[in-house]
Amino acid sequence: MNHKISRRRLLRMAAVGSGALALAACAAPTPPPAVPAPQSPAESGDEAAAPTSAPETAQRVTLRITWWGGEPRHKKYNAILDLYQQLKPNITFEREFAAGPPYWEKLATQVAAGNVPDLIHMHQDRVNEYANRGVLLPLDPLVESGKIDLTDWPKGTVDAGKRGGKNWMIALGGTTASSMFNENWLKTLSIQPPAWTWKWADFTTLISEIQPKLAEKQYACTDQGAWSGAYETYIRQLGFDLYQGENLKELGYPKEVVADYWSMWEGLRKAGALPPPALSQEFMNATHADSMLAKKMVPVHLMSANQLQIFQEFMEDELGIAPIPRGPKADSPSGDHLGTAWISIYAKTQHVDESAEFINWFINDPEPAKIYAAEHGLPGNKKIVDMILPTLNAPTRKGVELVKALADSMMPAPDRPTQAAQVQSAWTDAYFELAFGRLTLKEAVDRYFDDAQRILTT
Repeated sequence: MNHKISRRRLLRMAAVGSGALALAACAAPTPPPAVPAPQSPAESGDEAAAPTSAPETAQRVTLRITWWGGEPRHKKYNAILDLYQQLKPNITFEREFAAGPPYWEKLATQVAAGNVPDLIHMHQDRVNEYANRGVLLPLDPLVESGKIDLTDWPKGTVDAGKRGGKNWMIALGGTTASSMFNENWLKTLSIQPPAWTWKWADFTTLISEIQPKLAEKQYACTDQGAWSGAYETYIRQLGFDLYQGENLKELGYPKEVVADYWSMWEGLRKAGALPPPALSQEFMNATHADSMLAKKMVPVHLMSANQLQIFQEFMEDELGIAPIPRGPKADSPSGDHLGTAWISIYAKTQHVDESAEFINWFINDPEPAKIYAAEHGLPGNKKIVDMILPTLNAPTRKGVELVKALADSMMPAPDRPTQAAQVQSAWTDAYFELAFGRLTLKEAVDRYFDDAQRILTT
């Protein structure tokens, strides 16, 4: 149940490999040094990744592509798509994008209506659901033919996109859950930022210490009790799997684990250290620019490490980063695993070759990589990694350094059933029933387990 990945195996998975080792020589977690100029191929001794050119065709093709994110990410994608259209004038993109939750709601509606974009951004938590429903195209023939060239990709990174022996998605980076904090704000409050070894008990102590020093309508931390990146890490730190049994039809942890976790957040909420539940729900789908962190309503926020660079764009204060709080014992599993955004092809697209050509260019060409700038963490192509590392800005480096520092203790990504997203929704629903006071702790936990069992067995 408690699995650890060796550093060698993890770095293959994350494409952190040689790039991560290079990073150690050119950046420190806090504060980061000035960004050095990138080396030429002759200086580095490595062959630079060569631009790829797509085959010329006369046929005019419109590709629909969809992704999630905020305005900075939309700008990057639009710049990348504009560049590709310049290189291939016969290709036109119809662009569809939204913040995270609305993105998945819209995609579900499109699937039900049979109106799915050609190119779909996917997530490791949801791929089983969409693959099992026949929404995604198996990419193995395209990879084997070289139309999607993964020659310079570590095997572990390629295999991470597989489920049931088939490749359904291509990784666009690598990241993990983290703790972010407003360094300037904590300094003015005379509070030390969290250590990289902090535990959940230290988390509650820090949040409780911050709150009395804040002004009205300021809160020590966002309420992330319903964020799967936090609670799944917590569960696995205690040595439990997320799912178990034949076809993963059972939860892998007891009610006591959920009760303890929710009780921790409930205690902070009652102390006034978390926003009221209605406010938390109001900001749940906020963009980075409109987030509580960017608006200086909270100094602490738990979120994926690659998001730090996006939040930082909308803040004058400097953000720091630390691991998500550690488990209760010195030898507790880390609970960390690599996650990212992925790109998939719709199973019924009429433009398989054109979709594959775009993906191949997106993941292997230096020019889109420069624009993307490790948006979802370090890319898979090892030559692109070597090229892009010296060009990353300070906030991006912080996220990369965190992933690198956690490499030795990373765990494999958890196995999930088709209904995993529905189970996550059941967690969120029951958690907020507790937060609003409509259910007791016991009632909320029972509600979640009853709903999860029904979802997993029907």
